[in-house]
Amino acid sequence: MRAFYFLLIVVLVSSCKKDVDPVISVQSNFRVEKNDENWISSNTWANYSVKEQKFYINASKRDSRYYQEEILSISVDMTDFTQPLTTTNFSLEWYYIIGGDVIADRYTLDKNSTINEIQITSVDTEKKIITGKFSVYLIHDSWYSNKGESLEFSSGTFSISYSEIE
Repeated sequence: MRAFYFLLIVVLVSSCKKDVDPVISVQSNFRVEKNDENWISSNTWANYSVKEQKFYINASKRDSRYYQEEILSISVDMTDFTQPLTTTNFSLEWYYIIGGDVIADRYTLDKNSTINEIQITSVDTEKKIITGKFSVYLIHDSWYSNKGESLEFSSGTFSISYSEIE
């Protein structure tokens, strides 16, 4: 009888599986350090508005277990695609989305920061790819908090296909 219980315990223990989070390997074309931790997008998209002469560059990082995501949204004016562009005249926002459509948190550019810069290193108008790098310092939107929290995104790089829109 002891042998039966021993065998039963061995079978039960060996059949148990430890819940392990799957390791997601992402070959991302949008990477940045968010407060000194890797932030790698799971999805990117970009548009160039011909009418506004402005690029809209977006990246999201999704946590599918909880249906939550972070979104970085950049917009930058650009008229001359033949020359690289380095500018501090752009906008960037970070959103935390829950349930697919509810903005639970938001950070915007700190206009007083000296590190806010984006460089558009190339625009391939034939392949429709925009490439660049950026560093920014964001402050918490006062709608969500007035405690002065901040986020720093540094060493950001991207190379994203874009579509032209009106």
